Amino acid sequence: MLALVAELPKKQGRAMAQQGAPSG
Repeated sequence: MLALVAELPKKQGRAMAQQGAPSG
């Protein structure tokens, strides 16, 4: 999951984190 978030843009990564994605 971390790799996917790293690949995604910062904006999308933040949106995912807000949804409830694992932040490491």
